[in-house]
Amino acid sequence: MSTSRLFTSHELRLALHAKFAGSFAGPAIFLNEVYCATTRAWVDKQFTGYIWNFQQARGQLVYRKRANQCEHYALRAALEVTDLFRQMPDASVPAEAESMAVACVKYQKGAATPAAVWHEVNLWFLEGSWWEWEPQTRKFFTFTEAERLTAQQFLIL
Repeated sequence: MSTSRLFTSHELRLALHAKFAGSFAGPAIFLNEVYCATTRAWVDKQFTGYIWNFQQARGQLVYRKRANQCEHYALRAALEVTDLFRQMPDASVPAEAESMAVACVKYQKGAATPAAVWHEVNLWFLEGSWWEWEPQTRKFFTFTEAERLTAQQFLIL
């Protein structure tokens, strides 16, 4: 995490409102005041392998359609980020950091199409902005404009 940086919940909230301006949004819930932002390389190289091992151990590598299963994936991933953050000795992470800048968000996948469904994913604060990440495939993706406008229930651990 050599380029990690501290952000206050206020700074992260401003970036959230900038990215999701005009969306369904609603209030964002922040559980801490000071967050450490990481890098895309850390997510791809460190966290993705960690969460894959976690999902494999739980027998959850394959998504099964059940009530709010996607919410469980997103919340578990965000909780695992904070656990990994706590366990990782990293001198580049300032001691004031209370948590990593990762969020859970609900949105309408396929919005403005007949196949639209509600879905929950994670957002990572990287490079000064929030980026969408699918915890079931462990990959970054981008909301369509219609999907972005349906985003709601932001929870930042």
